[in-house]
Amino acid sequence: MQCIPEVLRSETGRSLGYDLYVYRSHLEVTRLPTTVREGFAYAATRRPARAMPDRFARKWLQLRCSAYAHNRAFDEQVTSHWLRAIDVVACPVTGLTLTHGELSDSDWSVCRLDPDADYAPGNLAVMSTRARVARGRRSVDEVLQLAQRDTPIDGLLPAEWSRLATLLQRAGVGRSLS
Repeated sequence: MQCIPEVLRSETGRSLGYDLYVYRSHLEVTRLPTTVREGFAYAATRRPARAMPDRFARKWLQLRCSAYAHNRAFDEQVTSHWLRAIDVVACPVTGLTLTHGELSDSDWSVCRLDPDADYAPGNLAVMSTRARVARGRRSVDEVLQLAQRDTPIDGLLPAEWSRLATLLQRAGVGRSLS
């Protein structure tokens, strides 16, 4: 995990606030951290062109807010365009068609494959909310053990746990750095 130094964190907060203004965020501004409010206020005085965000821009802002709230680094390569590029029709774990904004377990979710790592291209993947919730913070070894069971666990079949393990392994999750 890479914590953000305080100076960079302030700059990150202001940049996030600016983008929240540009993309017409409906967040209650008074509840935002100070540096995010500063960026929002700065944008409001400059009046940049505002945009109606599509689902990729909304997800990008949501991920950035989460990274900021948890003091995680957010790689500049992760953009709304990049999220569009990694979007898939079906969940790579469950195989079910992904939905968007239905508040169901089939909704798409962009998740960190290694929950202890930052928001970066090699650590993010699209899957269903059901797969993300079932995985939780389980390690690759725990996921592999669930793949060996005969019955569904936490809403995933053994074959789905196996596909999740493959996804995690391909991303290098759980690999030793030695």
